[in-house]
Amino acid sequence: MQVCHMYTGEDGKSYFRDISLDGALDGVKGAQFLGSRPHVMSEFVNAPRRQLVIQLRGISEVHCSGGQSRVFRAGDLLLADDLQGEGHRLTEIEGPREYVVVHLDQSVPLSPPLAGRETKKGAGR
Repeated sequence: MQVCHMYTGEDGKSYFRDISLDGALDGVKGAQFLGSRPHVMSEFVNAPRRQLVIQLRGISEVHCSGGQSRVFRAGDLLLADDLQGEGHRLTEIEGPREYVVVHLDQSVPLSPPLAGRETKKGAGR
C-alpha cells in the first residue's frame, strides 16, 4: 500500500518520501476520528507522535519546512513521523476535512514488515 512518509531529515527540516507498507501494521496504540473546518492554516508544528493519518473527506495541503508540499484527498495515507525539528504546516483547501489518526508505537522500526520499499509515485498527489 502506498503511503507518504513525512519525517525529520538530518538538517532538522521535515520532508516527504513515498514508501510502501507491507504486511501487518504493528504497534497500534489507539485511533481517533477527527474533523476540521475548511480554509484553516496551521503554524509550523511537529507530529505529536508517530501516526498514520487516513484522509476520509476534504482536501488539504501539507507544507514541509524542507520546502516540499503535498495535496491529500480522500483515500490518501500520511505517515506523520516528523517528531522534532522545524516541522510542517497544514492548509485546509476544501472541507470539511474528516480523517482518522492511528497512533503508532515509536519503538516499532520503519523497516519490514511495517515499511517496505521506497517508491517513486505514491500517496499525496
